[in-house]
Amino acid sequence: MMMNLSLKTIRKERARRSLINFVEYTFPKYQTNWHHRVIAGYLDKFASGEIKRLIVLCPPRHGKSELVSRRLPAYLLGKYPDAEVIATSFGDTLAKKMNRDVQRIIDSDLYRDVFPNTQLFGKNVATLSYGTYLRNASTFEVVNYTGNYKCAGVGGGVTGEGGNFIIIDDPIKNHEQASSPVYRKKVWEWYVSTLFTRLDNNLSNDIGEHLLVTLTHWHEDDLAGRIIDADIDKNWTVVNFPAILEGDPGPDDPRDEGQALWPAKKNLKQLYEIKNLLGPWFNSLYQGSPKPAEGDIVPMEKFGRYKTYPRLMAKKVQSWDTAQKTKDRHDYSVCTTWVIRGIEKYLIDVYREKLAYPDLKRACLSQFEKHKPDIVLMEDKSSGTSLVQDLKSDIPIIPIIPCKQKVDRMEIETLQIDAGCVFLPQSSSWLTDYESELRSFPSSKNDDQVDSTSQLLAWAKKMPGEVEYKSVVDRVLSGKGY
Repeated sequence: MMMNLSLKTIRKERARRSLINFVEYTFPKYQTNWHHRVIAGYLDKFASGEIKRLIVLCPPRHGKSELVSRRLPAYLLGKYPDAEVIATSFGDTLAKKMNRDVQRIIDSDLYRDVFPNTQLFGKNVATLSYGTYLRNASTFEVVNYTGNYKCAGVGGGVTGEGGNFIIIDDPIKNHEQASSPVYRKKVWEWYVSTLFTRLDNNLSNDIGEHLLVTLTHWHEDDLAGRIIDADIDKNWTVVNFPAILEGDPGPDDPRDEGQALWPAKKNLKQLYEIKNLLGPWFNSLYQGSPKPAEGDIVPMEKFGRYKTYPRLMAKKVQSWDTAQKTKDRHDYSVCTTWVIRGIEKYLIDVYREKLAYPDLKRACLSQFEKHKPDIVLMEDKSSGTSLVQDLKSDIPIIPIIPCKQKVDRMEIETLQIDAGCVFLPQSSSWLTDYESELRSFPSSKNDDQVDSTSQLLAWAKKMPGEVEYKSVVDRVLSGKGY
């Protein structure tokens, strides 16, 4: 018995000192994944004041709101019963629901085990030192302390109220609001003129001021995007855990590229099904990386679709657009593999990675072995020039000297797409990313898949027959370009 009591005492003390331990103590059924512990660690720093400005991005149904909008406010009022907390969301209804959830947590016996001094007005409160305490759907006050919790929707009334801790949870409801410049401006103006001015406003305590934003990063110009762009002094800490890790992991992410964030909740198969369903919105909802504004160059609706591509009387061609650097600010290396029959071009595979030169060379050979193309097109600049020299004795490689600017090149080749000569598969693991880049070009962050595609289309339209095909090969090998 003494051992059990001792263990319970230890657990309660740990729950007072750490948010994740508090969550696991007050919500025993909570399923803790590694990313919850990392996020909770940042929230502990937020609570202590080590971090005063924090943005948390996490896919839907991955435990974000339980940590940030339900357990965190209750934890803060347990540690600091004189604190003033303001919680906001896109609508008053959701904000009030969060309010009720926080109240239920504070009313629970398990919460009272951890923070017995933090209580709300009601039947469980035996005595009051003075007066009565407010408790309704919008506001509640901590009995015998000056702490309180207020909630409001975007544009809602927090004027005149002060807050040590302000929590903004999903100020934009859906993609319709996110796509509206008027609504995005409304959210920003509400944040700047109303909410931000409430921080630590006329408060008698010495807890300080803290601001937390957690949301679906719908648009590059949404609240998170504007905050990040405006953060000249780098006061903000941004934590983002994408549903599928793409590229190099951050310092807090133990995953390898391509792994799911929380397989017990959403495994890779389920995530790719969602990705194919949502299209480019997957990047916003699940990756914390909104798509750029849609471009006006590539007529996506004019692509043909195929279940199977032709194999007789067809040529297989690979088109490489290469980059040598591997850091985030540098481009990807991309290989698109095509089957060409007459005027029809079928895209059958896309390879896309950030690679240093030795790995890039190996990737070229690997992709050649995988598809065994008749021809490999290689953009003759930067690392591509070195590859042409290093691989010309191993694979049938043709150097392509680009002419015109990349936007002009793609605009010219859209005529083939518009004519119905270019086909994409009905489904593929790489298709969503490919379509997203082409759809948003030239506004897209990356354009390597675009360059690989325009290079192939420009080259292919000049080889309708074997005679023309041989003359093209001779011309480019002689250094005259295409």
